[in-house]
Amino acid sequence: NASDELLFGSYKINWTNTFSINQSGFLSNISSLAVGIYRINVSINDSSNNINSTIYILTVQRKAINCTISSNSPQEYPNPINVTGSCNNLESIGLYRNNINITSELGVNKILGAGAYSYVLNVSQTQNYTNASASLFVVINQNNSYVLSVAISPSNNAVYPTLTTAIGNGCPTELSCILHRNNISKTNPEIILLGAENYSYFYNTSGNANYTNKSVSAALIVNQNISSSVSLYLNNTQ
Repeated sequence: NASDELLFGSYKINWTNTFSINQSGFLSNISSLAVGIYRINVSINDSSNNINSTIYILTVQRKAINCTISSNSPQEYPNPINVTGSCNNLESIGLYRNNINITSELGVNKILGAGAYSYVLNVSQTQNYTNASASLFVVINQNNSYVLSVAISPSNNAVYPTLTTAIGNGCPTELSCILHRNNISKTNPEIILLGAENYSYFYNTSGNANYTNKSVSAALIVNQNISSSVSLYLNNTQ
């Protein structure tokens, strides 16, 4: 504001490509301002051409940035994990998993091995924006939902002499599963003619980093054949 007993002339500034001032003394910027300190010389003259001026100091600070991050954790292997997030400054956004840059995986389904992972979404400080970050942990659990089974055909209660087939099913391709009969490992499937006896089949795996261990058992009973007939002969005559 300015006052004078004489009539005012007009306001003037020394920075007309960035700021403007009207005849009421209202100063405004006419283009976007980068972060920094602006010293604007504002002057006014009266009807006698007396000139008065002052330096108006304008400070533009960096805009404070916020980031958010979320995921569909926890998951069971091999279900994919998906980490999404955003910052209100996209100039230099980055996504990191265990300190490794994986920005290209932001919002993308990704299959990870069982374990816990640290994610950080951040933006670096720029000329006009502050730095910011958001973080979370995601958990991939070992797969415990797969199901092993042993199928015995034509029946698990057979009569000698019946050719039986025992086959172990449900083993994930990443695992090694073994079929046992009476605690001795066998080929899978096992196709065999067994004598009359009770047999125990056992199909198992020790698992690995991504799968828990599993086992399943099945019983096979081979009964004696009591339907055989006996023929009597006398002097080669039945």
